[in-house]
Parts: sequence; structure tokens; C-alpha cells
Amino acid sequence: MINYKSAVSIMKANGELCDFVGSIDQSVINKAEKVLGVSFSKTYRAYLSEFGAGNFGSQEIYGIISENFIDSGVPDAIWLTLKERKENNLPEELVIIYFSGDEYYYCLDTSEFEGDECPIVAVHIGQLACEREKIYDSFSEFLLEIIDEELE
Repeated sequence: MINYKSAVSIMKANGELCDFVGSIDQSVINKAEKVLGVSFSKTYRAYLSEFGAGNFGSQEIYGIISENFIDSGVPDAIWLTLKERKENNLPEELVIIYFSGDEYYYCLDTSEFEGDECPIVAVHIGQLACEREKIYDSFSEFLLEIIDEELE
């Protein structure tokens, strides 16, 4: 949680770079988990609750825009995950949270929890049912790094 709090502090100190939907009610977060059939990590839930979805500078971090998970679009993680499950057989345990810009989605891997956190894995867009590579140990580690990179 330390990395998450550090990331939030940096984001708030650089508010001019923030463009987020805003806080999402816990009932909507619970509905998203139910629709996807997964549990989100503690820090991803905190992000959804506080920011929803949006951008820090050029970094677009997917989340929840509204309760309408069917007629939505990026940066709605629930809509995109459902779409990729249907069209490209994205494994059920993955939740897309970021597009790297180089043909990789970064996903929460909800099949591998350690405590309250699960890793972030990269999956190639054209090979969604294939290999995945662990990139970060947690959402908070991911968030802090992409924010730091944006400020460099």
C-alpha cells in the first residue's frame, strides 16, 4: 500500500496532469467484479474508488467509467475485458488495465493472489490465450512506475 499512497501523492501534487472520471461507488466496483467473475486487488479497488479511470499525462489507466459495462469504451477496463474475452479468448482470470502502446495489454492476474494483491502480467494482443509475462508484483508497483516515467 506504500507504493499506492506514494503514487496518489505524486498524482495529487501534479493535478494538472490528471484527467480521471472520479470516485466510483463500492456497489459499482462490486458489480464489476461480479460481471467479470473475479476479485480485484486491494490497491486496484482503492484506485477505482478514488479515481475510477483516466489519464495521468499520456498514461491511460483503465478502470470503471460507469455502471454500463456493455455500451462503453476505453478506458473502461470492464467493457474492454468483456470484449476481449468474447472476441479473442482472453482468459477469464485476466482484467485489462493498461495498453503499453507496443501490442501488449497489462492485466491483473486474479488467479495469483498473494495477500490482498495480484500481479500485473503482459499479454500480446494477437496471442491473448497464450503466454503471459509477469511485469509487476502489484497494481501499486505498476501505478507508481508509470507515474514516475511520465514525470521523467
